[in-house]
Amino acid sequence: MTTESLKNRAKKLRNAVQGMFQVSVTHSQALELVAKEENFPNWDAACASFHSTTVSEVESAFALEATYSCIRQTLSPSTSAGALIVVWGVTGQGKTPTARALVDDLLRQPNAQNTTTILHAGNRDLSYPDNAAVRYVPETESILRCGPVSEQLVVVDDLRDPHTAIEVVAMVLAGVKAIVTIHAKSPIERIRTLLRLQGIGAGLLDRLLDNGQVKTIIATNQHGLNQGNTDPEWQAAIRAAIRLEPDFIYTARKNVVFVLPEK
Repeated sequence: MTTESLKNRAKKLRNAVQGMFQVSVTHSQALELVAKEENFPNWDAACASFHSTTVSEVESAFALEATYSCIRQTLSPSTSAGALIVVWGVTGQGKTPTARALVDDLLRQPNAQNTTTILHAGNRDLSYPDNAAVRYVPETESILRCGPVSEQLVVVDDLRDPHTAIEVVAMVLAGVKAIVTIHAKSPIERIRTLLRLQGIGAGLLDRLLDNGQVKTIIATNQHGLNQGNTDPEWQAAIRAAIRLEPDFIYTARKNVVFVLPEK
């Protein structure tokens, strides 16, 4: 994603809005609309973003990590408590490949069941291995209205809808393990904003945060699907996240950044 691609989108958006609603839209207004779409406060902030930190500089830009005990509390497969893992970043940063890497590692574990049941909501860009039984919920549909959630894992790719946000929080409170991708630079605050738009749920999110049931993981293309996720340090990082193997917890720092929940 570059400022030039955003400008091209703004030009198309301007023409579409003017043609559909018969209203005058300036080029600067279209730029501001595109910036809002990408979750930036304004066009200047969007431009500054693409000229500052790059994905390759993730290690130095995001240094905070969750403690070992906090990760265990959130992701331990032996507990019945729900967990919310938020994969975050901007367009093109690798949110979907990072989520897929997390799921793949779960399915590769020796103690994983022969068939893992997954409920997938949102974009269908994320494919799954043969040993996963997947139920898809259309992007425009309510998750909970599509039937009881009995799957072992819920994946929401590209969380943007306030109603879906409250459904995710409710499911995690009920004991569901969920992986969510979200376009944001401050993922917890973005989810809180969606809940406020829905008018309910911000307090429930705070309860999950207080219980240590929420973690955020920065997305990165560096170890994306196109490279097959064969890097041993990347695999070690994922194992450290999901299975919490002590031998790998330190090498995990180099590849996956666990950011402490924001208050």
